[in-house]
Amino acid sequence: MVWDINGNMTQKLLNKTLRVYMLFSVAVLLVTAPLFYIITQRIQLEEADEALMLRQHEFEKFNLPVLKSSDVSQWNLWHRDIRIENADRSVSGTKFTYEDFPNIMDGDMEPFRVLRLPIRIEKKPYMFFARVNLLDTEDTLYALVLLYTSIILLLLIGLYIITKRYSRKLWRPFHQLLEQLEEFEIARPMDMLYPTTHIEEFMRMNSVVENLLTRNLASYASQREFIENAAHELQTPLAVMRAKLDNLIQLPLSGKEADALETLNHSLDRLANLNRNLLLLSKIENHAFLEKQSISVNEIMTRQLNSLSEQLAFYGVSVDLIKNENNAVQAHDNLLEICLSNLLVNAIRHNTKPGTISISIGNNSVVIANTGPSQSLDKDRLFHRFSKTDPSSPGTGLGLAIVKRITELYHWDIQYSFRDGQHFFLLNFK
Repeated sequence: MVWDINGNMTQKLLNKTLRVYMLFSVAVLLVTAPLFYIITQRIQLEEADEALMLRQHEFEKFNLPVLKSSDVSQWNLWHRDIRIENADRSVSGTKFTYEDFPNIMDGDMEPFRVLRLPIRIEKKPYMFFARVNLLDTEDTLYALVLLYTSIILLLLIGLYIITKRYSRKLWRPFHQLLEQLEEFEIARPMDMLYPTTHIEEFMRMNSVVENLLTRNLASYASQREFIENAAHELQTPLAVMRAKLDNLIQLPLSGKEADALETLNHSLDRLANLNRNLLLLSKIENHAFLEKQSISVNEIMTRQLNSLSEQLAFYGVSVDLIKNENNAVQAHDNLLEICLSNLLVNAIRHNTKPGTISISIGNNSVVIANTGPSQSLDKDRLFHRFSKTDPSSPGTGLGLAIVKRITELYHWDIQYSFRDGQHFFLLNFK
């Protein structure tokens, strides 16, 4: 049993179609069983009536003309299913009835179809009697139920085995392609192996997936190249602007001019940070940080807290740090520093004045909790690029996006939660 993200139970396509086939088969058999019984009874009745009419015609043609009243008793002794009875005025013509007669072997009552017809022998009134044995209704129903139960079981077992085995083989190309798509990452493309198949729908699926991946990879490569080139090209004009702006700030200026230059300087800082972050993302996606080494999370965290001490003092934020000695991870030291630094900067900027930050370093995890807004952040957009909960924030909106990209690179896990008035970020290195 599998459940989706909304808590609804999911079903496999094969099981669902198999269930529909079985339900349809059972419904058809249950509907046709009574029809089969009714038709069988009707055919049996028609055959019995034809047999009785034939006996009547044979008696009238061959026996009745030569039969005498004195022969009636002898006739009845020699004939079991055809007899001559005393006249019954209630019967004026041919009459068919159902009657039960005892079986001379076991004494059980058995059903018969009976024909009675008024006749005259030597001008004396008599009653012609003929009967034909019918199938016992209980025996018929029992045989019918047994037959249909056997058919249902054989049909369902055969349908289950054939569908399971044949459909599993038939759908194998679909599952093989699906498994590859589950592992596919556009930032780290791999060679797709499209299963060989002669099924038209699967061939079309392979073609559509191949074209889709080709277009998306080309589009992604083009976007990545554009961002990388743009970030590189912006470095030179940013450096020139920074130098010119520093020269202007050194000149004697009026209050309005100084304010204008301060605004320009602040905007230039944000642009430089944005450019630096875009370059960093581009390098991460181009796998520029392949080297790994064992790094102490305690040392990196302590170093980052020291470098951010001025910001902590400016925002009035106090830090409570709990260390664990067994906390080395395999990663590139620059990326781990950037990851922890971005989480700390995020906790500082979105804190209250005064506020607190609690840091707990475990064996394979880091938990950073901070006071801040009294409601949970939007989890769906929290780690998206250029997503900012506060538009007036001085950040670029790339800090948490970079954290997310680093965790994806090393197959770590980053989670956010809000409880007891605090915002928690859990970085799991496993």
